[in-house]
Amino acid sequence: ALERRRPFELEYRLRRHDGRYRWVLARGTPRTGGGGFGGFVGLCLDVTDRREAADRVVEANAFLEATIDALSSHIAVLDPDGTVLKVNAAWRRFGEANGLSLPGDGIGRNYLDDASAQCPSGEPIPLAERIRAVIAGDEESYQVEYPCHSPTEKRWFLMRVLPLPGAPGRAVVSHTNITTRRRALLDAIATREADTRAEAARRDSARLAQLAEEHASEHTAQA
Repeated sequence: ALERRRPFELEYRLRRHDGRYRWVLARGTPRTGGGGFGGFVGLCLDVTDRREAADRVVEANAFLEATIDALSSHIAVLDPDGTVLKVNAAWRRFGEANGLSLPGDGIGRNYLDDASAQCPSGEPIPLAERIRAVIAGDEESYQVEYPCHSPTEKRWFLMRVLPLPGAPGRAVVSHTNITTRRRALLDAIATREADTRAEAARRDSARLAQLAEEHASEHTAQA
């Protein structure tokens, strides 16, 4: 800046008299007059609080990212328009495993447009309008179980939509694989139905045996 005689701005650390380090922002503008360079006019500002606040935001974001990446549910954060702002590791892994080659793993894509297209193996669900209702604050939350089968297996998921705390107009969408629970439920229903049919067959057999016994008794009495 001195050689080129141009405005400059830089941040640097400065050690105070008490041994503590502070961040300083320096700005300078060249002085010109009388046909020559007259040095710089500038100022120095203590920006330590701003730098520390920015560092805390970076740390908080890193912690949030690590936290949602540790979750097994597929998670996406939406802005007020339904655009995907962030996804977690489980979301990315699911996309890779199912051949969903979306640029940026879907970040920047409008989730509501995708929600309007139902999974081919599922029944029509008004997902987009229910998500909009949560984003707008008209509903506190929304959840639904839905099937989304792959070519090799039958799968069920639980979708939850919740407002993002501290961020009005934003929402968190999570998809949790509940296939194991759903299969256990279907197996239990099938077992109960089989038991019901078996009990009905047992009662019918007992009734037929009773009728046969009564019929035989009548013949014996007539003889």
